[in-house]
Amino acid sequence: MRPSLLGTKKFSLIAWPRHDRPPRRKNVVATEGALNLVDQEYLVSCAKNILTQTKIEKNFVLGFLLGGDTKDSHLDANMLKETIRKIKGAIEKLGGEILVSTSRRTPAVIERIVKDEFLGFAPCRFLVIANEKNHPDAVGAILALSKIVVASSESISMVSEAASSGRYVVVFNTGLLNKRHRLFIEHLSKAGYIYTSDADNLGKVIEDIWKNKPAVKTLQDNQRIREAVETRL
Repeated sequence: MRPSLLGTKKFSLIAWPRHDRPPRRKNVVATEGALNLVDQEYLVSCAKNILTQTKIEKNFVLGFLLGGDTKDSHLDANMLKETIRKIKGAIEKLGGEILVSTSRRTPAVIERIVKDEFLGFAPCRFLVIANEKNHPDAVGAILALSKIVVASSESISMVSEAASSGRYVVVFNTGLLNKRHRLFIEHLSKAGYIYTSDADNLGKVIEDIWKNKPAVKTLQDNQRIREAVETRL
């Protein structure tokens, strides 16, 4: 958090995202992303709840997390259709399955596209339209059960959750982002926590990751905060 009113001296410890350019202070711990609940225990719990209603049969499972509009970024219908076309092509080529969830911020027009594309798509094993019937374990289960997660770029929280899950994460460009978001995405990409792609190259990026299986680099912000707290007890 950024303690904009009280300043840094009033706190024993401050978790401050790196993309917000934290000052160098003994009581400031710079985090790579937004703090979240994602750890192994959380993932196992979410997956267990979803597997009672979803059967996974393939080795390759791709998760697709779609956010929505923000003040600076708007999902374009044509761009999304091309993104989904590339995703479906990769799924079919690799013989895999896909798990999909929208968010509360996803516009109705985009939800209709998602339903049209995935309701009749046989490899789609799990589809949540959050504004119609949300599932509290949807995101955690998708992260847990997927080998590669594709996420839209506009949500720092969603990308942070994905990058904390121990999965390959591909963030696709949703258009204009403000400077803070750009710094966040660029930092995680350069540090090796995520891969980035535009719609045209998304299928190739997914296929290359699955073929080459590079080492996965996972955000460790929760551990970093835990260690910082323990040193102050």
